[in-house]
Amino acid sequence: MKKYFFAKLMMLAMMAVVAITFTACGGDDDDLNNGISGSATTWVEPYLRWDATLDQIKADMAAQGWTAQVSEGNILQYGNNSRYPGVTMNMGVLNSRTNTLSTTQVAYMNVPSDFFNKILSEVVTRYNATWESTGRIYSGKGVANDKDVSITVTNAASTVLVQFVRR
Repeated sequence: MKKYFFAKLMMLAMMAVVAITFTACGGDDDDLNNGISGSATTWVEPYLRWDATLDQIKADMAAQGWTAQVSEGNILQYGNNSRYPGVTMNMGVLNSRTNTLSTTQVAYMNVPSDFFNKILSEVVTRYNATWESTGRIYSGKGVANDKDVSITVTNAASTVLVQFVRR
């Protein structure tokens, strides 16, 4: 069980590095944001249907107006939702026992300076999160859809990342 939990945390850390790399380089000539533009100004409900398979996630996200940006193996990235400019959502189906959703990350790009605190407040209210903080990184635990989750909220440049990993 400890190995499984450690593997999930490692995947979460890898997703954070990838997301920070792809979102913090917005001024580069390369389109590393996969065409995502605009400024995030509102909370976006993350996809937290823990029993969902890849096909179910794809159908649900399309029905909600999200455009697939990346679909490689067990990793999906969505963006370009006209209701939520400047937001991408990444999902990983990494639970090898059930082949269902195990991690979700929401990246809010080009955010106003007070947005980080608003997101922290939303996460505490919605998921009963408890935190430990290290500078601009808050990590802890909470409950999402009746499942225990690890939650990390990070602020890098003008990007706020919120990550959920089913425990």
